[in-house]
Amino acid sequence: MTTTPLDALFGAQGGGDFLTEEGTFTFEATKAEAKPSSTGKPGLKVIAKVVSGGPSEGKTITHQMFASPESETALNILWRSLQALGISQDFAVQVTQNLPEGAVFNQLFLEAAKVIPGRRFVADVAKDKDNTREEFRDRIKVQWALKPATEAVAPPTVPAPVTPAPAAPAAPVAVPEPVPVPAPAPAVAPVAVPAAVPAGESPPF
Repeated sequence: MTTTPLDALFGAQGGGDFLTEEGTFTFEATKAEAKPSSTGKPGLKVIAKVVSGGPSEGKTITHQMFASPESETALNILWRSLQALGISQDFAVQVTQNLPEGAVFNQLFLEAAKVIPGRRFVADVAKDKDNTREEFRDRIKVQWALKPATEAVAPPTVPAPVTPAPAAPAAPVAVPEPVPVPAPAPAVAPVAVPAAVPAGESPPF
């Protein structure tokens, strides 16, 4: 098959229309290659198409990642993105073992590029409004790190309304039995007081 200059041009972006909408999409990688930056930093270029449906279905983006060992934040974003593309720690160790430090990232990106096509991931994308070159400010760019496709953009689950259980009938209140009132004690008979005995007489007993 003959490759024309235009074929090469279209292939550089993965073919198809470029994504122009901002938002969160599920993508499928169609091409990956190890590609250093203009300053020589090891890099990985991924071309992907939207597969989450809607009017953006099939549109493409190009995402480039670079190894910046001097920045912990940059390395964190890079590693999270590689994991979202299915690159595991075991894979990274296996393909770079026994290599000098300066060759690790180049080799990792070379090997990763072989297995990334076909992998799916989720990304938040927006226009590159802060780009110093005005002509690139409308270009869609991935924000922060890629995310695994298992975190896909499913709508939030709305909990079902909870129907309160009917209240249990109130238990009847027991009415206490009347307490019997004790009968009044019998009246004490008055004690007879003996009549006074006149002086000089003996009592009659």
